[in-house]
Amino acid sequence: MIKLKTTTVLFVVVFFFNLVGCKSDEQVAQVCQPVMQGLDQCVDSRGSAASCSIAAEKINQSLRQTLISDYNRKQWVSNCKSICANTFEYRPIVRRNYEEICLNSEQFNIKDDRFIKLSALTGIWLVGLVVLYFGLRSIQRVRRFRKECIKTKGTVVAHESSYNYGSKGTSGSTVYAPIIEFKDWMGRTHKFTARVAGHTMGKPSEKLNSKINVIYPKDKPDEARYDSFFSLWLLPFFLIIWGGGFALMSGIGLFGVQEWRQHHGYLQQHAPAIASTADSFARIIRESMPVLTAVRNYRIIEEQHDYIVIEADYRLSPFRGDNIYMGAITLTDGHSGGEWGYRPARLQKGFGTAQVRLSASSTYCSNQIRLSIYQSGNGGIYERTVPYEKCWVKESK
Repeated sequence: MIKLKTTTVLFVVVFFFNLVGCKSDEQVAQVCQPVMQGLDQCVDSRGSAASCSIAAEKINQSLRQTLISDYNRKQWVSNCKSICANTFEYRPIVRRNYEEICLNSEQFNIKDDRFIKLSALTGIWLVGLVVLYFGLRSIQRVRRFRKECIKTKGTVVAHESSYNYGSKGTSGSTVYAPIIEFKDWMGRTHKFTARVAGHTMGKPSEKLNSKINVIYPKDKPDEARYDSFFSLWLLPFFLIIWGGGFALMSGIGLFGVQEWRQHHGYLQQHAPAIASTADSFARIIRESMPVLTAVRNYRIIEEQHDYIVIEADYRLSPFRGDNIYMGAITLTDGHSGGEWGYRPARLQKGFGTAQVRLSASSTYCSNQIRLSIYQSGNGGIYERTVPYEKCWVKESK
């Protein structure tokens, strides 16, 4: 058994969890800051097309440093230009809402080339060690099997053939596994088919009636094996060479003197992000498989005095039934108030985007919006409450 130092074990555990990515509040705040600055410039540049384009490009470049989707990035830039052109109503409260949306977005994962490199090397190294371990265990099992077995001679009495089809445009080949007959130490006759099949110039490698070596456990002659390198040792040696090669090459990249110093500095610099890997692990699993139903991201694409249009990215579990919808209501400190209504959006299973129009039929103020996913006739499935301050004004006609 190879004993690893505690620091090495911690290093492996840390980067194993980091394979799924990480996001810290500090990193997100660093990205949101230039985005909000660009939004402020859009407001200050209203009426100036040139300044507006510069501010929108600042937002565009800031979001390119993240893993946010191209669609969401373009939506941020489009909203900036709308504010700049006075086609999107803007008040100080809108900026606070945008900042909350930025900070609460699940898509703001930071691009990090070194992190990607370390994650890939760590994954390859771990896989290599696992394969190498099974290879060593296989050799131990084969050695123990040969030590406890009885050796004898067997006779090839027939062949079992199989045809391997070639790739497109090439012909296949027929391989032959010898059927071997032997007598155990009590004189009883047994037959078995060798586990390794092959051919020599299209013909069986072992000729009929040829004598070959056979080994079998004394009390279990039905477990007899063809005593040859390919039959007993090929798989263990393949696992050792394959696993050892991957573990060695990736290990040099991880634990070389110069590389280790760089990795150690990286760990110290990104300690806050590493501390949040448990939450990141669960989040990435939710993002990669639509088993759980949830609202992933949201944004306001239109706003007037008495209504807003919310666009939300969602995932809907394939195990849910039909007639699934998304709706929204206004809340004040978690409690429903005012008179409101919404136009629901019908959802499709898997990943998708939906638009919900939330409107007020009275004048009041709220500071939250609850997005809900529900099945018609069967009640709610999922809810997400998001911060959004607005004083709704129902204009009289």
